[in-house]
Amino acid sequence: MPLIGMVTRLVAHKGLDLVKYVLDELLQSDVQMVVLGSGDWQYESFFREMQEKYPDRFCYCSGFVPELARKIYAACDIFLMPSKSEPCGLSQMVACRYGALPVVRETGGLKDSIHDCGDGSGNGFTFQTYNANDMLYAIHRALGAYANKADWPGLVERPRGAFLTPYKSPKILDFTGFSGISLLVNSRPKPANFSWFFAFLLAGY
Repeated sequence: MPLIGMVTRLVAHKGLDLVKYVLDELLQSDVQMVVLGSGDWQYESFFREMQEKYPDRFCYCSGFVPELARKIYAACDIFLMPSKSEPCGLSQMVACRYGALPVVRETGGLKDSIHDCGDGSGNGFTFQTYNANDMLYAIHRALGAYANKADWPGLVERPRGAFLTPYKSPKILDFTGFSGISLLVNSRPKPANFSWFFAFLLAGY
């Protein structure tokens, strides 16, 4: 079962209104999702309610813990960034290096760094308008690609090299807590069930 991840501040310009609008529908699919972040009360409250409603499909972790963030990057298959505005953006590049394909809205730095796989050479899945159904369609395209087991590994490998240069400094390589980022990338844990992964998350939380 594919895992979608978000590591973000819970504020409106991060596109969380779009997530709120379609999350119920998304979780009816064969998918799991984890969100790490803190911010506006309305979003924190919503994600807590969704965790109670879908305990085997959705996990919300409040706050920001770097070790937990790294585990989410490493374990998820798809990384969601539906931002209303994003002048630069770093998370989408981190996700690519960890082997999680980004689904992003085409704005600011997200548009500059992530290009849709529909052209056969992209490094993620994108949508243009700030619309929840457009976002959901992009997610389903990513889920469809995930279901193609023959092609998915190639899609995952394609973007890893694109952002190698920003990660060459020893300070950033130490970000993983290992001798190099590839050590974690090449042994990404894939949860067999969500309860196991929930325990995996809490192990470093």
